[in-house]
Amino acid sequence: MRFNDRLEVELAVEAIGRTSLTYRLAISSEGEPVAEGSLTVVFHRSVDPAPDAVAVVHPRAARLRRARGGAGSLGSGAAVPTAVLKRATSRASAIRFLLDAYVGARGRPGKGVPHAQTVADVLADGGADETTQLAGLLHDVVEDTPRTLADVRDAFGEDVASLVAALTEDGDIDRYGPRKRALRKQIEAAGSPVVDVAVADKVATLRHAVVTGTKISKRKLAHYQAVLELGEAAGIPERLTAELTQLLAEVAAR
Repeated sequence: MRFNDRLEVELAVEAIGRTSLTYRLAISSEGEPVAEGSLTVVFHRSVDPAPDAVAVVHPRAARLRRARGGAGSLGSGAAVPTAVLKRATSRASAIRFLLDAYVGARGRPGKGVPHAQTVADVLADGGADETTQLAGLLHDVVEDTPRTLADVRDAFGEDVASLVAALTEDGDIDRYGPRKRALRKQIEAAGSPVVDVAVADKVATLRHAVVTGTKISKRKLAHYQAVLELGEAAGIPERLTAELTQLLAEVAAR
């Protein structure tokens, strides 16, 4: 399929599952490869499986569905196969990964895919490279969805996965204060570009809060201020720290 003189998309059937078809996707621009991966189309009614069809279901996704009493299953009760992406490097591939990951996940106001895209935009505007932008897109996916760091590593490689790992808080720490302190130590130890993503994350959250009038608790604002100080100490681009400073002042003054 050619969308214009520059962009061309090729699709080919890669696998047939019980409730899905997986297509091989290749995007090129002016004859040069831009991105590649796999795209899974899920049906809302089960069909008889082919003899060699295998549904790949993430274990955590299965546990979450069982905990919800089966919500998220299809037709006759078959589990939804997850999209298995090839090693990918493009933003489009990361967004497809996120869309698949957030299916059935409990959404939080101001979070999810739109938030992830804003974080990546903030980083891009600050001059971040593609790896850092991908980490910005994926920074919440392990905390908020059934995807694991292994899933991120398989799809995007060790460099992106290591950044996401440093941005993922320890869910075994129950109390907010200690959990966020541990996360900041983790971010500080990793340095830039992990600190860049952490600051961009707060910029995106506060942009949303300003536009929607969402109230930010004092303890969150204290955490955001501490992240800002990490950014200033790490010498990340001033454009990021300047906007976070402005947004913190604007939200605190309301």
